[in-house]
Amino acid sequence: MATYVITGANRGLGLALAQHLAAEGNQVIGTARDPSTATTLSAIPGVHVVALELTDPESSKTAAAEVTKLTGGAVDVLIANAGYYSETLPLDFETYPSDDALIEDMKTSFDINAIGAVLTIKAFLPLLKAGKQKKVVYISTPAGNPQFSRVAKNYMSVSYGVSKAAADYAVLKFAIKYADEGFIFMSLSPGGVDTSATAKVSAIPTTPEGQARFMRMVESFLRASPKWDRRVQTPEEAAAKCIDVINKLKPEDNGRFLTHHGDETTWF
Repeated sequence: MATYVITGANRGLGLALAQHLAAEGNQVIGTARDPSTATTLSAIPGVHVVALELTDPESSKTAAAEVTKLTGGAVDVLIANAGYYSETLPLDFETYPSDDALIEDMKTSFDINAIGAVLTIKAFLPLLKAGKQKKVVYISTPAGNPQFSRVAKNYMSVSYGVSKAAADYAVLKFAIKYADEGFIFMSLSPGGVDTSATAKVSAIPTTPEGQARFMRMVESFLRASPKWDRRVQTPEEAAAKCIDVINKLKPEDNGRFLTHHGDETTWF
C-alpha cells in the first residue's frame, strides 16, 4: 500500500484516479477547493478530502499540514492534477475577442496551471522526502509540448498550452535539483479524456464559429497521431493507463514528459 495525494480530485480524471487507487487499497488524500461540495470524492471508502486553493501559498501549506496529520508525515506519490482550462481552447493569440480577454485568460491559466503546481510541490516536498517512492507526477497535455505542437502544427490552445509548458519546465527544474535524492519528477499526458460529466466548463464551444475552430484543432491532433480514431477516453480508462505508467516509473524517467502509453510520442 502506498500513500497518494491527488490535487483536483473532486471531478474528471482526478476523481477517477482517486477511485482507482483507493480500490487497490492505497491511502488516498484528494484535494478540492471546497471539500463540502466534493461529495462523490468524500464518499469513496478510505479517501480523505483536504481543502486546497492552488494559487494561495498559505492554503498549500495548510493542506500539507493536514495531510501530515493523516499520514504521519509521509507521502509516496503526489499527483498534481488540478488545473484550469476554459472555452478558449480552440483560440490562438489573434482570435480572442480583445487583448484584455487574452491577458485575463493567460494570467488565470498561468496562476493556476504553473504557479499553482509549483506552490503545491513546494508544500508537499517535506512529506515526499519522508516517503518511500518519492514520485511527483504533473498531469500535463500535448498542447503544452513543443514536439507535439511542431508535428501537429497546432497554434491554438495558447493560454492552456503556454501555462502547461511552463509547469513542465518547472517540473524539470525540480527533477534536476532532487535527482540525487531518489526523486522522480515527471510530466504525464493522459491523452484525450472526456470529462464532460463532471466538468464546470465545456471544452467544446457551442457557437458554429467556435465549433469550426475546435474541429481545426482536432485535425491538428490527427497530424500528430494519424492512427487516432478520434475517440476520447473515459476518465476511468485514462486513469488506469496513467496509474500503470506511474507504477512503472524508473529513476531514468526523472524529468521526462511521457504520454499515457508510457512513451513520448503516442499522444492519443
